[in-house]
Amino acid sequence: MDNKNNKIFGIFPRKEKKEITAEEIELEQKGPKGIKFFFKLLGRNFSKLLTLNLMMLFMAIPIIIAVFVYIQGPTTPSQTNVLSPALYGIELISGSPAITLMSNHFGTTVSLPVHNSPIFIAVGAILLLLAITWGWQNIGSTYVIRSMVRGEPIFMWSDYFYAIKRNLKQGLLMGLLDFAVIGVLGFDIMYFTGLSGSFTNDLMYFCTIGIAIVYFFMRFYLYIMLITFDLSIYKLLKNALIFVILGIKRNIMGVLGIILLVGINLLLAVIFVPTGSIIPLILPAFYLLSFSSFISAYAAYPNIQKYMIDPQTTASEE
Repeated sequence: MDNKNNKIFGIFPRKEKKEITAEEIELEQKGPKGIKFFFKLLGRNFSKLLTLNLMMLFMAIPIIIAVFVYIQGPTTPSQTNVLSPALYGIELISGSPAITLMSNHFGTTVSLPVHNSPIFIAVGAILLLLAITWGWQNIGSTYVIRSMVRGEPIFMWSDYFYAIKRNLKQGLLMGLLDFAVIGVLGFDIMYFTGLSGSFTNDLMYFCTIGIAIVYFFMRFYLYIMLITFDLSIYKLLKNALIFVILGIKRNIMGVLGIILLVGINLLLAVIFVPTGSIIPLILPAFYLLSFSSFISAYAAYPNIQKYMIDPQTTASEE
């Protein structure tokens, strides 16, 4: 499963494991344990996670740049309700307090980007570049985090790029699919959030939320299985969907851990931002991505080991 060369792109030599401790042997045989061991493992890899988070920022920075360019680009005003033009015409002909009130309520305008503008094209180019590298970046970071969870020695740069090289083609395809699914689900949620008053729209909204939650759980497993097993993308998706149910207890614990991590940062922002401090807004850039990935991997890997790795090991021994 993990037969590896010792050189990455001919540049980064991979170092061999010099010593295997009893704790590392136990980790590889039985997998990570409960919450107590989670914090022990987290403390051991704390500095490495901070370093990894800086590398993972390349998944977030293009999105931030694209949003900034999108906001700063040329826009045109647009009405949010079909009644706005009619109310505006009636108000011009014979204004009244009632018409003015209705016009203020239904006549809200929003600024939309101008189509085919250079800004619009620039945003598309940034997102396209991110989509192409999305899978590779997830593979590199997942490989490093899997080593942390398994208690293995870590060589940050060499391990990161080795995993990308080893899964270059499949990482590209999986990344494009993953990026597209996230984008479509995000767009659908925003679209149906702006619609109301219809049973069909409300049903589609909650269905989209449900699919997004399921896919969020599936992402706990997708990239770990990709770097661990030789499986097609179809089987990766199928197995990840099965693990949503099989690993429901650890999945929920993982989500609660991520929510707690995000919630603490939001609480700090609520407390300190009104005082003029921007530190809570900057802090996530140093830990949020890597720590969240570590939590999800710690929750998911024991399930993968129980249902996929251990049966293969037992079969090979027999």
